[in-house]
Amino acid sequence: MKMVTSIIFSFVVFPCLVFAQEGGIEEPSKFNFGSIPFGESVEEVLKKVDGASVKEITSRGIKLISFRLGTTPFDDFPIFEINYGLFSGEFVKGYEVVYKKWKKIQKIKLLFIKEVDSPDIYTLFIVKKSFKRKERFAEIAFTRMMRVITGKVGINPKVSLEHMEESPFAGKVLGVMIGIWRLNSIKIFLIVGEGKFPLDVIYISNSGWKKYIDCKESYKKNLYQKDKEGKGKEIKDLNDEF
Repeated sequence: MKMVTSIIFSFVVFPCLVFAQEGGIEEPSKFNFGSIPFGESVEEVLKKVDGASVKEITSRGIKLISFRLGTTPFDDFPIFEINYGLFSGEFVKGYEVVYKKWKKIQKIKLLFIKEVDSPDIYTLFIVKKSFKRKERFAEIAFTRMMRVITGKVGINPKVSLEHMEESPFAGKVLGVMIGIWRLNSIKIFLIVGEGKFPLDVIYISNSGWKKYIDCKESYKKNLYQKDKEGKGKEIKDLNDEF
């Protein structure tokens, strides 16, 4: 009888265990370094987060950090985009992903881009991961994550200490620690502020960022041209009313 029970257990229970171990229930992608699908479409990328809560970001500016900086070391990342967010609606769209079973990650932002006034599909060019943070001191949280990133990418970062432009505490200037890793195809930013802010890691595709800058300039030129073309009629209307 024991042998029969053992055989039944082997053929019934063990396959179930194997199924679970092989990922029968797959967790949504965390978009780890080395496996970020830059250049893939919205549809392709969102399939990777099945099971998570996904919400489209509808604000006109998609912010990448939780506060405004008084100064910035980002010589290749305009202060406007840092403090006010990326243009959205015309050529950028974003999604926020939350999965309650993630132990370390609070949320992930996925940003997609397309050409201005083009039917082209949106493709992934920025991933921002906000990590849950237990450390009270920014320096400790920053140093730990910096060591992890440096170990993965194989180069040391440029490190800078900045300050917040608008402090949540009146009369107290809060510091912000920033690390930048510049690789051939992507840039990685580590941003940790004093206080109860999350620890943010931002991955930016170099080719995607160039496309963003080009799209922004094209968009501004289009607006200027439309405004300029409308001035003739506006002047005539003003002449009629003056």
